[in-house]
Amino acid sequence: MSDDAESFWNEVLLITRLQTGSRLKGPSILLLCFLVSACTLGACSAGPGSPGSVPEEEIEPWGVEIPAHPEPGFALQTQVFRIPAGSERMFCTFGTFEEDLAVQTYEWFHHRVFGHHMVLRAVHEETAEDYPDGSVWDCLPNEFYVELGPSTVLFNATEEGLVRGRMSLHEDQAVMVQKGTRYFIQSHYINVTDQDVFLRDILHFGTAPLEQIQRPVGTWTLTADDFLLPADGALD
Repeated sequence: MSDDAESFWNEVLLITRLQTGSRLKGPSILLLCFLVSACTLGACSAGPGSPGSVPEEEIEPWGVEIPAHPEPGFALQTQVFRIPAGSERMFCTFGTFEEDLAVQTYEWFHHRVFGHHMVLRAVHEETAEDYPDGSVWDCLPNEFYVELGPSTVLFNATEEGLVRGRMSLHEDQAVMVQKGTRYFIQSHYINVTDQDVFLRDILHFGTAPLEQIQRPVGTWTLTADDFLLPADGALD
């Protein structure tokens, strides 16, 4: 790696390390206040909590048309998750970036009825042995995050909606993702109906040449778990 390239990535890593990587210990509110990073995902292999294949016609429709991903760029999608009737489920899908990326646009699609949230988080490289690429885990219990260790939010949407959210940056800005960065996609669903549903998340990324970027950006995240919201109460 050249001196200029090493200096550039050191600056990017400094931005990333300013983020808080606190562990989740209870109910949490994520205040995603700036911008966020990226990832590439291969086909998900079977793992704890993974559902197996489902016919396309059984997957719950989005209710909106999913556009093509940006060019240059790429699209990712999780495997299909089965959410049993009257249940809450959260799945975490692991992977690793295989190349350096400058991500300028990011758009997610998460079901507007059954979806609670979908978020990308980065984790330490040491997790590769216990959480291999493509593995899918039941990550609803808080103990999962205690065992996993610190993680940081990668991407957020500057424009949010019921089904989709979007991040869009200027031509000289991008979220810089270094080759070898490990991540997981956290998919959280709640099904209050009396029928099982089958769901998946879709993610779109728009990229730019690395040399075009003059202002690398990152995210600032706050996790709060020190509140109590009683039934029929209000959060001051």
